[in-house]
Amino acid sequence: MDSTPDQSKVDQMALVIRYCTSSSVHERLVQLSPIKSHTGESIFVLLEEFLEKAELNIVNCRGQSYDNASNMSGKYKGLQAHVKNKCDLAVYIPCTAHSLNLVGVHSVDCCIEAVSFFGFLQCIFNFFSGSTHRWDILTNTLDKNVKGRLLVLKSLSQTRWSCHSDSCQALTHNYIKIIKALKCISENNSKNGDSKRDAKMLLKQIKKKETAYLSFLWNDILNRSNKTVLVTR
Repeated sequence: MDSTPDQSKVDQMALVIRYCTSSSVHERLVQLSPIKSHTGESIFVLLEEFLEKAELNIVNCRGQSYDNASNMSGKYKGLQAHVKNKCDLAVYIPCTAHSLNLVGVHSVDCCIEAVSFFGFLQCIFNFFSGSTHRWDILTNTLDKNVKGRLLVLKSLSQTRWSCHSDSCQALTHNYIKIIKALKCISENNSKNGDSKRDAKMLLKQIKKKETAYLSFLWNDILNRSNKTVLVTR
């Protein structure tokens, strides 16, 4: 279960059920519910309403897993506490993927070089995505991967650490191509001054050996951690 804002800026709760058959384990996203309050009690009310409509008895629950937010994991007022009051056998286990996400976030925050690198990664995404024409220049320059898809830059997210991995992989895989796109914009006399200036600043940064080294270093680290997250799910 997770609660995040969608593109319409409405907070929604994702209800995911994991169940077993005689041969395998299944996991299904069954509902997205808008929420007005983030308290553990309010979320539990929504959960109860869903279970009642789905004709599922909470006493048959044998496990629950959420992120580490206090409204979800709180021992006394969190959602897991309200569920355990109804079913003692619903053992709470912190979501491994969210826990690993926190490790990644804090490991970056404690290193100024890493903070600067990911700040640059976000800036380069903002630059290209801020204009459809600049985005076209980028995508027309990039190579496709083995599956025939473009590895494009992505906006970074504190709650979706895989975005760091995807964006870093896109930078590493297309390093020379991105330099080519930036150079194209910076040398185009038809572009406005702001675009040319920003392109030159980003071009200067991406050509530094430190940037290249950090991109390959973090790509290796994030690829490994991202695979671990996929396995835990």
